[in-house]
Amino acid sequence: MSASVPARLVSLAAAWSDAGKPAQPGIPWPRAAWQSAYPDRCQLIEHLPAQLTRDVVRNACRRAAESPEAAVDAFLVTMMWGYGNVGYGRYRTNKVLTENANAA
Repeated sequence: MSASVPARLVSLAAAWSDAGKPAQPGIPWPRAAWQSAYPDRCQLIEHLPAQLTRDVVRNACRRAAESPEAAVDAFLVTMMWGYGNVGYGRYRTNKVLTENANAA
């Protein structure tokens, strides 16, 4: 049994391609809230742009294998982008880092 791609999705993908495959716009994020939640990562957070994009996240993740600290930085940037302005993002991110022995 094979699934077919919905016509609407095919149409949207074609329109995006026809438009030159524009990048997804960045998202604003609550920098101060993340700085408050992760004061030991203020240097990382201060150097991030006001709008987080896929490219920003991709660049952070490229360095993730360099060290455990770089892996945590990549995870944090990913969570900042993924949760955006959702208030519980910092709580859930902290829960992963504190409740999993190998996470940090």
